[in-house]
Amino acid sequence: MIQRHSKSVSALVIKLSNFILALALASAVTSCDSSSASNSLPQATPPLKSPHDRIEITEETPKLPTVVSQNHLDQFKNKNKVVIMISIDGFRYDYLKTLNVPNLKKLAAAGVTSDGMVPSFPSLTFPNHISLVTGRTPGHHGIVSNTFYDVKRKETYSMGDGKTVNDGSWYKGEPIWTVLEQVGIKTATCFWVGSEAKINGIDPTYIFPYDGAVTNIKRAEKVIQWLKLPESERPQFITLYFSDVDSAGHTKGPDSKEVAEAATDIDASIGKIIEFAKSANIDAQYVVVSDHGMNLIETQRVALYDFADLRDVIVTEKGATTQIYSDSQVQIDKIYSDLKKNQAHYTVYRRDEIPARWKFEDPTRTGDLIVVAEFPFYIDTQKSFLPLTDGAQKQLGRSTHGWDPSNENMHALFIANGSMFKPLYKIGEFDNVHVYPLVLDMFGVKQSMKIDGDLEVLKNILALRSPN
Repeated sequence: MIQRHSKSVSALVIKLSNFILALALASAVTSCDSSSASNSLPQATPPLKSPHDRIEITEETPKLPTVVSQNHLDQFKNKNKVVIMISIDGFRYDYLKTLNVPNLKKLAAAGVTSDGMVPSFPSLTFPNHISLVTGRTPGHHGIVSNTFYDVKRKETYSMGDGKTVNDGSWYKGEPIWTVLEQVGIKTATCFWVGSEAKINGIDPTYIFPYDGAVTNIKRAEKVIQWLKLPESERPQFITLYFSDVDSAGHTKGPDSKEVAEAATDIDASIGKIIEFAKSANIDAQYVVVSDHGMNLIETQRVALYDFADLRDVIVTEKGATTQIYSDSQVQIDKIYSDLKKNQAHYTVYRRDEIPARWKFEDPTRTGDLIVVAEFPFYIDTQKSFLPLTDGAQKQLGRSTHGWDPSNENMHALFIANGSMFKPLYKIGEFDNVHVYPLVLDMFGVKQSMKIDGDLEVLKNILALRSPN
């Protein structure tokens, strides 16, 4: 959650908030989850009233997609040809080898698999699910974290707030379903991030609204229900999302029996879809992905509040990465200086210092300061009212994600299987933004807006098709 710190917070509120924290010790932290300046501080020239004074915004307006191959699009006149894109949240790339997931292993062995898919920064759930379906990094599609602040809107987006999650104006880019709907392909989404928001004024033909209580098998049955529709009503691009592996990983750790059990249960549900598709002569094309990996947290935490005064600024989330926002340049300079002096097991960046490879430069949503923990440390941003024992520390958050995507344990799953893909094909690591142009090319279409993904990266995994 966003925390707006205030020097005048009453003791009662502090006790209440920390009592809630104490009650939460049995569950895991999910990353889904002003002092005056000294004379030695560097001053901007000319001085700025706010670090946001020079923000320039370029509004984007999508146009109609381009049909780049009519022959490829015409393949889908066969209504039995369906692309099913499945996400297993938190399924680390190496789980495919180590866990009991026979259906996924069969898809991988007979189709295309990789040495690991590299998530976008930060390696969190919401940003990466949007990267997968827009071909853009979080700095370019606007969902820069699970929770973040927009200095232009003066609003907070949060994965736990249905009002913002389902508001299409927060999202930049063209999700796969919005592109395909415009060329006459029916689409259906089951729980994919952003699919309930009317992005660019376009909805999927069918939406199954998110409900975390829906079991894995019920999610699979929803997909089967869509596949059973008459040809004239059947969707030909379907997304499906599973969350249990991620939840078990946070609470019990990546090597736990709970993660293994969750993965096996999801695998069995996917197996039901595969079994039905075969029995119904559905020419199913499977693209199975995950958003990020998972890693144990170092017991010793990085307490940012010990190094800088974080009161009266906006701080988003705690975990592997956090962002800090303020309307005061002086305040930002002071916090930056204090964090820089004490930098250990973390790195603090101003917005213009962020590594270029992350492509994380949203002008109104990227924090004035971004703090990234050294792998596998964890950042705390608010002091606890109650002292935490070693046991409580372990219980409060065994594992997480969100670190620099270059860390191998953040890498995600990728499998592609079906008549449109080469069989028995292995590829190296690649960035997840390249999945988007691959899927659109299967339909012979191209989006209208700029993306970070490049079709050339994955084009070779497609089976030979008739020319344009």
